Amino acid sequence: MDPWDENTPECRRNYLAALDNELLTGIVELSGWTCFMVRAVNDAFVAGAWLSALLTSVAAIETHLRTELRQDRYSLQQLIEESGLNPSVREEIHSLRRVRNAYVHVDGPWDDAVFEWDDGAMHQQLREQTFDAMRTLRHVLYAWQIGRTAASHNANHE
Repeated sequence: MDPWDENTPECRRNYLAALDNELLTGIVELSGWTCFMVRAVNDAFVAGAWLSALLTSVAAIETHLRTELRQDRYSLQQLIEESGLNPSVREEIHSLRRVRNAYVHVDGPWDDAVFEWDDGAMHQQLREQTFDAMRTLRHVLYAWQIGRTAASHNANHE
């Protein structure tokens, strides 16, 4: 049984700590804005506020990429492509961006039929997407680590 299978705040905190232990192998320097955003993401995730955590994770990624690239006029898509991140990490971000867009730019918001027959599957899908978002966020945050091995650096950068 995974230590975070139970849907409790402590288990979700443990999941974030496990991600950090797995992916953070050096030192990162994060801007004040990035730290602010990541704290908001983590708080929402631990509280089980899946949609808030997912949406804010994309905002945190965008903030971090803007800081790293010193670019405040690029779209998120441009930031992702110019980031120099490994293609698989860039695709993770694009995938997360598309998920975010589906929730932010709802097609047919007047059509509530999806909720009439929903047996919790939509909520479960959002929960799973949010767990994935926590990993993607950390892939981005930890991509510019100082003091890690060349192999781990090459895994995140082209």
